[in-house]
Amino acid sequence: MNCDNVKILLVEDNPGDARLIQVYLAEAGMAAFELAHADRLADGIRLVRETDFDVVLLDLSLPDASGLETVTKMHEAATSLPIVVLTGLNDEAAALEALRKGAQDYLIKGQIDSVLLVRAIHYAIERKQAEAALRESEERYRDLFENATDLIQSVRPDGTYIFTNRHWRETLGYSEDDVARLTMFDVLAPESHDHCRQLFGELMHGGHVACAEATFLAKDGRRVFVEGNLSCSLKEGKPVATRGFFRDITERKRAEAALAESELKFRTVFESSNDAMMLFDSGKFLDCNEATLRVFGYSTRDEFLGKHPGEVSPPLQADGRESRVAADENIAAAFRDGRNFFEWLHQRADGTVFPADVLLTPFDYRGRRVLQATVRDITPRKTAEAEIARKNAQLVELNDLKNQLLGMAAHDLRNPLTVVNTASSFLLDDSSRLLSAVQKHDFIRRINTNGEFMLKLINDLLDVAKIESGRLDLELATGDVCDLIEENLTMNRMLAEKKGIRLDFVPGCGMPQSRFDRGKVEQVLNNLISNALKFSEPGTAVKVQASRIGDSVVVSVRDHGQGIPADELDKLFKPFGKTTVRSTAGEKSTGLGLAICRKIVEGHGGRIWAESELGKGSTFSFSLPVAEQT
Repeated sequence: MNCDNVKILLVEDNPGDARLIQVYLAEAGMAAFELAHADRLADGIRLVRETDFDVVLLDLSLPDASGLETVTKMHEAATSLPIVVLTGLNDEAAALEALRKGAQDYLIKGQIDSVLLVRAIHYAIERKQAEAALRESEERYRDLFENATDLIQSVRPDGTYIFTNRHWRETLGYSEDDVARLTMFDVLAPESHDHCRQLFGELMHGGHVACAEATFLAKDGRRVFVEGNLSCSLKEGKPVATRGFFRDITERKRAEAALAESELKFRTVFESSNDAMMLFDSGKFLDCNEATLRVFGYSTRDEFLGKHPGEVSPPLQADGRESRVAADENIAAAFRDGRNFFEWLHQRADGTVFPADVLLTPFDYRGRRVLQATVRDITPRKTAEAEIARKNAQLVELNDLKNQLLGMAAHDLRNPLTVVNTASSFLLDDSSRLLSAVQKHDFIRRINTNGEFMLKLINDLLDVAKIESGRLDLELATGDVCDLIEENLTMNRMLAEKKGIRLDFVPGCGMPQSRFDRGKVEQVLNNLISNALKFSEPGTAVKVQASRIGDSVVVSVRDHGQGIPADELDKLFKPFGKTTVRSTAGEKSTGLGLAICRKIVEGHGGRIWAESELGKGSTFSFSLPVAEQT
């Protein structure tokens, strides 16, 4: 988001607070921002209807509205516009409730500075955009289900419906309101209850049913015969919902019944079917319909008849079995069991392989026992299933990315925020009168430096998706790592002194230059040093050491803390890879910092590792390649 193009609407009735917001925006470098101001909710609503704003800063207490009413009315007026709530200390509970009513963030008056304000604006806009993208993806995903030609349903463990698609409702004649009041056993015909109750029980234990038949009762009393695939979603080992993809096979059932009545009716259905239909004995095809020639790509029946099913299949099936052997097994099973339905890979005359549903049904034909094979090309269904799986993966990836961004922001902004807070608190304390002008200027400089660092880090976090996909943008420059460490320790010693820990640096002699991204490497240093302080007891020391080893500059951070169990070391550099070791002062960790460090170091062509001994402490090290001599 380009700060110079942000259009902001401030709805605030206090002139002093409104002026402060404008000052904070200017201090943050948003010099060319467009700020519109309204002191009443009605005026603010009028403005958002007349002008396209990027974000609204909304006071919860206005002359014509207060509390959640302000958020509700503003959100109704502009549902796509991100809202940042401004509240007093006594309104924090209401602000939190406002987030549930549609606001993206809230700021407490009296605790706002330019950094917090800009960050809240950025995050509100980004979160609103992410919500819109997720909503669009969900709509595409639902549209795919709604327009599928299969009957699709999702059922809770208690048998009530979560979702049915349009074709399901149109086929059975139920409205959405009807479905909300029904259970699956209301829709199943009585003769299907026992069988389906058994299948449902298997699904509740994580089972999968590749092909199930049932009879549904339409709203008008018709019986609709279906077959399909069933599966169950589990969460933490517990069933959440079953999914069923059914095909209406009522016509096929009727055709099969007609075939038993007379050969004439059989021939009528046989020749008029859109599915490929064949007759064969245990060894070869005896007859086929026109659809068979169309599906398999043959010109005449003579070209097709006399072949074994394995000859119109690829050499191997999807499970690795030889097609001829597997075909003979399926034929034998159909003769033995009276029916066999399965998925199969067939091959057309031009060599194209396609997936198919195959139904084998034995019956008496002209004095001998033969099989009728019904073959349906299910390429469209498989394509739809693959697309659904892809959309599901995209939704999961978006959700994971959102969670990672929030976790990273909380973890990696903590240290510089603490430095800013510590320095500013000291300046506000009475003891600051003892400082000289130069010392005060140094404190202010530290606050400014850390503020700039946090803003840069936020921008880097917005690009974290590139890091996770292996694309890390680095601004490499040749420099002395020791200089960076010395400057970094100046800030981190404040944190160490607060906890009563000594922070030492041992630079190596004659250290060579390295090429590195200063901001990224400082991020690594901050993480390793803050971790060392976090797990060290007061009165101990943390040592940072830099040395040259071969063609690398190696930086190590050693503490004298509790140490890490050997069997947990491999967790350290994985996302959310927390160990059983607890910090000495109850500090919390998202488990993302070291994973980010690994990506940064590896992006420089170096590596990062840890050594630890229980009861004696840990050493975290990373290497950077030595810069080539010019």
